[in-house]
Amino acid sequence: MDYIDELRKTMAEHKLIFMYEGEFTQDIILSLLRVAEKKMNALGENLKVTRKVFNVMTECLQNIVKYSDAVSTDNGQAADSNTEEEVVAESSEGATMNADDKPASAPAPMVVENETEAENEEESTPSATEIEVFDPLFMIGRRPHNQYAIATGNIIKNEKIEKIQERLEHINGLDKFGLLKYYQQTVKANMKRDKNKETDLDRNSAGLGFIDMARKSGNKFGFDFKSVNDEFSYFYFLVTV
Repeated sequence: MDYIDELRKTMAEHKLIFMYEGEFTQDIILSLLRVAEKKMNALGENLKVTRKVFNVMTECLQNIVKYSDAVSTDNGQAADSNTEEEVVAESSEGATMNADDKPASAPAPMVVENETEAENEEESTPSATEIEVFDPLFMIGRRPHNQYAIATGNIIKNEKIEKIQERLEHINGLDKFGLLKYYQQTVKANMKRDKNKETDLDRNSAGLGFIDMARKSGNKFGFDFKSVNDEFSYFYFLVTV
């Protein structure tokens, strides 16, 4: 009971409306959006703010699906998990969802290690191939001056970091007019690109989601990349609306 009390106090202190950590499918995204909209209505938020937050939330959640990578086990297959996903809501109605669909991103937290080394664990030190796996994360909290903080986190391949970071830094350096111009340039570039020759990395980086979020929020992005191992990192993203 103390754990529940401390968790509730932490959520209240940081004005956290709710958070979710687990698999992300289109059905779960729709459920998260409904929970957030219902909570904002309960808070008496005006329609204009609700719509803006809802639109940015949608982009954030779609980006989790778009940019997430699954960490593979030693046999080349994506690690899987049977853990239950939960939405933690700071409201009178708790929401719990079980995902029956195939996960669209990284699996639940776990450590994957070489089987042979696991058998000889007492005789050797932990393998350098051990991988710490993080589930994708979504949360939303209320900030002063009628603003909302929307944060996400997900596993990505290290090869994607440079392009994503360059894109976010470029967007953060633009003013309102610059964002509009960049949006128009990106639309035109997307119309001319050869979709048959591009890689998944090129395809994801060509999206308009980040630009659209910057225009709608009117604020700079916060982001960071936490190294997991030589192949993967955890991508943190924050936008205030």
